[in-house]
Order: sequence, then structure tokens, then C-alpha cells
Amino acid sequence: MQLGGRNLKIFSGSVIDLSGTPGQILQSDKELVIAAGRGAVQLKEVQLQGKRRMRAAEFVRGHAAMVRATH
Repeated sequence: MQLGGRNLKIFSGSVIDLSGTPGQILQSDKELVIAAGRGAVQLKEVQLQGKRRMRAAEFVRGHAAMVRATH
């Protein structure tokens, strides 16, 4: 997945029952939820290109401006 022009590697997540356009960020205040073809994926652990692997909630806190710009 691309976020702010950089690759975002997804290590773990879970499918949840929300809908939107695939790739659309549905929630980003305390967690990261991305719309998929069917439902959505609540991201649990991610790694932004050039950064360390971290919990998605930690990523949102540290990269809120980037997430909002993509939202």
C-alpha cells in the first residue's frame, strides 16, 4: 500500500465490517482502518518505508499529518 508517496508494509490486521472505496482510509484517530474490496481491514502492525516496524496505533500517533492528508 502507498501512503504519502511511500510504501506501507502491512504485517498484520483483521477484517471488519465497514465499507468504502478500496484503499480509502475509513478511521485514523486511534487506529488505521482501510476499505477493501469487501469490508475493511483494521491494521495491527505496519512498517513505513525506511522506518521500523510498529503497532498501527503507534504509527497513527507519530504520522497523523500524513494519514490525515491521505484521508
